Amino acid sequence: MSVRTLLFRQNVARNIRTQAWLNVACAVYMWSMTLAMTHIAFFIIIPECYEGSNGLIFSHRLFIWYVFSSVIGNYVTCIETDTKPKVLSKKTKESKFQQTTGTSEVTQRNKPTSPAVESKGRYCLPCDNHVPPRTHHCFLCEKCVIRRDHHCFFMGVCIGQTNHVYFILFTLYMGIGTFYGMLMVAKYMHFQYSIQCYGPQTFITLFLGTVVSIVRGNIPSLLFLVCFVLLYVSLAGTLFAFGFFFWHIVITSRGQTTFEARRGIKKFSKNSIVANMKQIIKKNWILSTFIPFWDYTMNAN
Repeated sequence: MSVRTLLFRQNVARNIRTQAWLNVACAVYMWSMTLAMTHIAFFIIIPECYEGSNGLIFSHRLFIWYVFSSVIGNYVTCIETDTKPKVLSKKTKESKFQQTTGTSEVTQRNKPTSPAVESKGRYCLPCDNHVPPRTHHCFLCEKCVIRRDHHCFFMGVCIGQTNHVYFILFTLYMGIGTFYGMLMVAKYMHFQYSIQCYGPQTFITLFLGTVVSIVRGNIPSLLFLVCFVLLYVSLAGTLFAFGFFFWHIVITSRGQTTFEARRGIKKFSKNSIVANMKQIIKKNWILSTFIPFWDYTMNAN
């Protein structure tokens, strides 16, 4: 992964190196919280809250395993999917570029790209290659990405045409997992500490009450503090994951990327929502949606 090579390589711009370290920090935070929440829910919360009911314990653990596997599967498939355009030979590049733009690459390198040329493709100086329309260069990934949407700091890769669907599925299952984790932590805190939930305002009153208690020197138990932290981490994770999920569903249905939506670019939109979604959805999308690692296994074979 190019991001890792930027951490210690010499002659890297400070802002690029800072962003590379931010990739590492985001990934470490996400997976440490995810693994902690999964472990505590699987081995502590579920057995204690449903003690004596083996059927419920098995059902909840099966659900946790499935959601966690789906998160891992889409994460791995997303970061392992190749997003860069095909590299053309020098002769083919020159011929193709003259056909689409009417100029040579040497001439085009030294002048701004016009809207007419942009619609047919353009020349990427860092990659030294003619790239298709909607392709943009990422200085963290150090490559061009077809239909580039954004660079995901939690994954350390760019989201483009070939892995966009896996990113959307990742946010969906992460949202389901964090929401489920939040409910289980709330249930466990009610089970252990008789904390009642009266709606969204409970998050405010519980937070303020706990902070005031700590300030006054009444330090809660370690278990309570762990549950307290996981509750709000799960809440934040739910909001962010579902927020990303719904945002990408909306822009994908419009035939746009995040880059294009922010700039009001609509010229790549198709005539229908289905046609727009087909720009990123794979052929066996039902299998890849519900079976973890399906596309990753098929691509490996």
